[in-house]
Amino acid sequence: MSIRHNQVNSSPRNVSASVDILVVTPTLGSRSSVSQTIETVQLVGGSRVFHCIVGPLARIMWIQSMYPHIHLLDDRGCNGIYSALNFAISSFSQKYQYFAYINDDDYWLPGFKELVSRLDTSSSLSLIYGRTRFVTSNGRYIKTISSFPYPRCFKSLMKFNVPIFTQQSVLCRLSDLIELGGFDEMYRILADSELFLRWIESGRKVASASVVCSCYCFEGDRLSNDRSSASSDLVRLQGMHALTISLSDLLVLMAFRLYNTLGYLSNVFRIFLFLPLSKLLMNLR
Repeated sequence: MSIRHNQVNSSPRNVSASVDILVVTPTLGSRSSVSQTIETVQLVGGSRVFHCIVGPLARIMWIQSMYPHIHLLDDRGCNGIYSALNFAISSFSQKYQYFAYINDDDYWLPGFKELVSRLDTSSSLSLIYGRTRFVTSNGRYIKTISSFPYPRCFKSLMKFNVPIFTQQSVLCRLSDLIELGGFDEMYRILADSELFLRWIESGRKVASASVVCSCYCFEGDRLSNDRSSASSDLVRLQGMHALTISLSDLLVLMAFRLYNTLGYLSNVFRIFLFLPLSKLLMNLR
């Protein structure tokens, strides 16, 4: 984990004191979907957001021609997504109060405002997470991922590789992120989960919101769909954090499944009844 504390800070253009949320999007500059990412962050975050796109400068210059308010950061010297995130955090570490990151094919929903409001009204709150919706690249709804309003159960459920939230729907205090050392660059895919685990174990206050905050584009070319890297990361995570399964962990897993029963039934109903019925009705028109 390597937040570069000695990195010279970049100088964002015309940033006022009221801009207090740093949002970072790492990208290779090859996905047109980054436009939706930028537009929803601007729409939901409004004038409080400073949005930084970090990637190969030659491949992301087109973004600034379309969105002049976006700050570009060259990722030269970075090695992967988490290295790029740490670089961006280091570059602006003294300027902002909150931090979020969103991938170049994901996007915010209006519910993200609830996370901002909760941090604004609770000075003791360090990190808050909401719920995430899985969609296809054309916006077709797949499901809303299972969640759990008890962050202390995060470690128990990670032993079964069951996340209770995803990074798209997380807002945290930037100062706490820096104190924790940022993202561990040894991980290729699960550095965010590893960071959240350290965050919760540090004793900082973490809370949940039941609102759906973001959409995760579930497609085959995503890095997070790399099963080999995910498996390797999980083995490393389990070894570093002593994630051995106990009886209490099994009870937590059972509680998690029971809590999400209605969601499971809703997904089954939609897949096996609602979608086929919809197709049938369309064919009868």
